[in-house]
Formats: sequence, structure tokens, C-alpha cells
Amino acid sequence: MRDWHSWAAVAIFVLAYAAIISERIPRTTAALGGAAGMLAVAASDDKAEFTRYGLIITVVTVALSAVYLWLRYLAFT
Repeated sequence: MRDWHSWAAVAIFVLAYAAIISERIPRTTAALGGAAGMLAVAASDDKAEFTRYGLIITVVTVALSAVYLWLRYLAFT
């Protein structure tokens, strides 16, 4: 962990985890805040590996989740 991105990611993870454990703010809010922080750190990376592969993985994950949610809550009710 030589660059600041790695340390920032660890710090964001620990802060989000601590917020979830403390239960002072809703878990969803803490998780979304941690995810937004991770995206901000990844977007500031000069290597652009996130935008190349991370975007593809994110789109596939959201598409699979949308299909699951549609099947779970809308298709068979």
C-alpha cells in the first residue's frame, strides 16, 4: 500500500463499518456513503483501471440485480 488511494479506501471502509456498528445512522445511509467515498477515491486515480473494468462490472451487476428484483417482486406476485 504505497499510494494514498489504498489508505483512503481502508479508512473509508473502517468508517463505514464503524457507522454501521454504532447504529447512529441507518445502515443504508452508511453503506451508500462508503460506496460514494470509494467511487470518489477511485475516480481520482490516474491509472484509469477503474473506469475500464469497473464500469463493465458495475453495469453487469446492476443489470443482474434489476432482473432479480423484477423476478422477485413483480413477475410472480
